[in-house]
Amino acid sequence: MASLQQDPRTGYLVACFSIRRDQELKRFYLSLGSKDRCLGTGKRTFAQDFVSDVEDAAHGAIQRTEVIARISKIPDLRVRKRAENILAKAVEAGLGVNLDSGSIDGAWNKWLDRQVRVLKKSSGASYAKAGERFLAYIGDKARLPLHRVTREMMEGFLAAESKTSAPSTAYLKVKILRGFFKDAQIRYQLAANPALGIKKSKERAEHEGRRPFTLDQLRAIEKQCTGAWKGLFLFGLYTGQRLSDIANLRWHNLRMEGPEAIWSLSFVMRKTGRQMDVPLASPLRDYVLNELKSSDDEDAFLFPEAALCTSKGHAGALSNAFRKILKNAGVVTSLADKNPKNPKGRAARREASIYSFHSLRHSAVTLMKNAGISPEIVRDIVGHESTAVSRVYTHISHDAKAAALLTMPALHHRQPQTPKK
Repeated sequence: MASLQQDPRTGYLVACFSIRRDQELKRFYLSLGSKDRCLGTGKRTFAQDFVSDVEDAAHGAIQRTEVIARISKIPDLRVRKRAENILAKAVEAGLGVNLDSGSIDGAWNKWLDRQVRVLKKSSGASYAKAGERFLAYIGDKARLPLHRVTREMMEGFLAAESKTSAPSTAYLKVKILRGFFKDAQIRYQLAANPALGIKKSKERAEHEGRRPFTLDQLRAIEKQCTGAWKGLFLFGLYTGQRLSDIANLRWHNLRMEGPEAIWSLSFVMRKTGRQMDVPLASPLRDYVLNELKSSDDEDAFLFPEAALCTSKGHAGALSNAFRKILKNAGVVTSLADKNPKNPKGRAARREASIYSFHSLRHSAVTLMKNAGISPEIVRDIVGHESTAVSRVYTHISHDAKAAALLTMPALHHRQPQTPKK
């Protein structure tokens, strides 16, 4: 039976309760560090109710979150900390569950260690960066207990990050932290998720987003593409796929059996996990037949050097290399995304470039839509998801997609096809 006693030596209230586990009964006497039965809440029976709840929680009769919510009403931080320790010891003794999350930074590092074991290297780096930025933002508060993180702290963090990066990038960090707090709710019975319900800032950078290239720009870019970049460029334009997916294509992804008209590219999107089947447009078939170095190994990469970059987590190097091509083609004027007449420093938000390899994806969509191709077919070719037209109920045939791609203009007149020997 839970009770409240007073230590005759110190006058402090002592929480007294019994925990039964594995046929054994253990009695606890733990000081609350306060002489006030209200524990600063103004309610005379608060301390007694707390001790009774602790005993019930240790036996699984009530949710620990109910006790944690009661503890949060104690204004004195020292007394609140003692109450949290009492609950943690009781629950661990009764149910074998450790509720001690430790400090904010300690709990984060433990969670991150668990995540990096199952995440891709690039994703793990993003998670680590989000935590690093958040811990730097809260400063010395990182040594406080995990439950001390508030919604106001999360909103302030989002606002601070939005000043140095695009709103979507800043919000991604909050989403990562939301997953961390969700895990803490289960693992440590954290009462609430402070990142839950935080909305992305509606503010947008002046040039956030990408623009499609014009036909003249596409011709100029193609002239500057040499080696593997010729293929990366053509695959980007005539399939509308992302650079990472194209860089990791293997020979078995090319289905080149039967008439050329039914040749296709079959692969799984890295970002969404969607199975793609994209017919090869005639300029792309010409390139594969006449210029792309073939391999007898079906598992070999079409573009080995590009694949190596992505496997080492250096995908940014590919983007930077393509920007040099854009500069040489006269599409952009500098390699850096900044205005030299108005330097903002490294801490300021980087101005998003309106042109990048992803612009080829926009170009593919624009060219197909300008040719009058139905939005459903365009969505299926490039792999866009749509709530209006679900792919579960819409099946786009190979012939329809192949006919659509035939309408895309070739940058040059098609040369007679002579297969390589």
